[in-house]
Amino acid sequence: MTKRKQQDTKENLTLTVFESNKRCSNSGGEYFDRIPADLVIKILSKLSAKSMAKCRCVCKLLSSIIRQPNYNQLFPIKYPDPPRFIFTFLGGGMLFSYTSTQPENPDENSSLVATAHHHTDIPRDFSQILSSVHGLVCYHRKIKNDTVFVIYNPITGQYVTLPILEAHATINYFAIGYDPINKRFKVLCVTSVHHGTGEEFDSQHQVLTFETGRRNLFWRKIQCRRHYYTHRYHKGICIKGVLYYAATSMKPMLGPMIVCFDVRSEKFGFITWKPPSLINYKGKLGSINSNDNDLVLWVLEHGQERKWSKHIYVKPLQWPEFNGIDVNFLVTSKGEAVFCPNHYDPQVPFYLYYCNLEENIVVRVRVEVPESQGSKRVLFHAVPNYLENMKLT
Repeated sequence: MTKRKQQDTKENLTLTVFESNKRCSNSGGEYFDRIPADLVIKILSKLSAKSMAKCRCVCKLLSSIIRQPNYNQLFPIKYPDPPRFIFTFLGGGMLFSYTSTQPENPDENSSLVATAHHHTDIPRDFSQILSSVHGLVCYHRKIKNDTVFVIYNPITGQYVTLPILEAHATINYFAIGYDPINKRFKVLCVTSVHHGTGEEFDSQHQVLTFETGRRNLFWRKIQCRRHYYTHRYHKGICIKGVLYYAATSMKPMLGPMIVCFDVRSEKFGFITWKPPSLINYKGKLGSINSNDNDLVLWVLEHGQERKWSKHIYVKPLQWPEFNGIDVNFLVTSKGEAVFCPNHYDPQVPFYLYYCNLEENIVVRVRVEVPESQGSKRVLFHAVPNYLENMKLT
């Protein structure tokens, strides 16, 4: 078997292609003709992430192309058309992944049919999903006395277990972010080590750069000039290369704030604010809050002054009463608010609630998913506007 390097001068990309008229060991007896590298790339670029994942098992030629270090340049991560939800269900010791289209003009008769992708065995000590960005999901579990973090791709079904953090450290916050310029994923972890039985402790910020095919992953310590308490159950959100999450300053006069972590530069910024929940509102950081009669939306406008604009929407008559149910606030790319429970009972119908803020209309949309066997209460995680990603290959 010989190797031939073909240079794509347009994008300055180098691709090593294996050429042979011999049988490919995994091809089932089929022969591959000598196809130009640029044509192979063009063909693969038309496939979905799920189909491309299957191509890795066809032969060494396709596998070598798909596993290229410059994969993101050869095959840019793309949004499906029309936009889609990705749903992750956890129950009965299994992790299920489904996708469905987002209804463009939903009404009371709308329903979403979820398409199954993968189901993975998970340990019974699985805790919760922490964050998701750019097609990857992060969750954690307990192994003896250690907390272990896992990065999971719902489309390909692959996952990577990250290195265990320093012993005796309390994990206060953990999230995955994405740098759209360098096309890199980074994981941020905020830990603290207590001294004796008192209130004193040292905070540490650590970062792990997550790269495709890299086996020697490791944590790096970085500096943060401000001391704060994190909100452990606040998932935060990553928008345009900045990871936002809620915290409270240790200085009483400063109080609640939003921490802004630039994934590329690994620098921290801070915004004085008390966010009930953080959302991505049309590419801007938003915060949404619900009271008795109104829905209040705050949007952080671009610019050096970083001012918040306030939008008040009167709740429509069809507004659902969640009655203490743990509800997650999502926003579609069109600015529609979506309310969904974080848990559901597989024995009863499961609904999402679409709220058109401008037209003051709420529509209930049923999501049709297979029952999760062996569990009466399933942990549910939804992400709108998801994009297909082949990371973890």
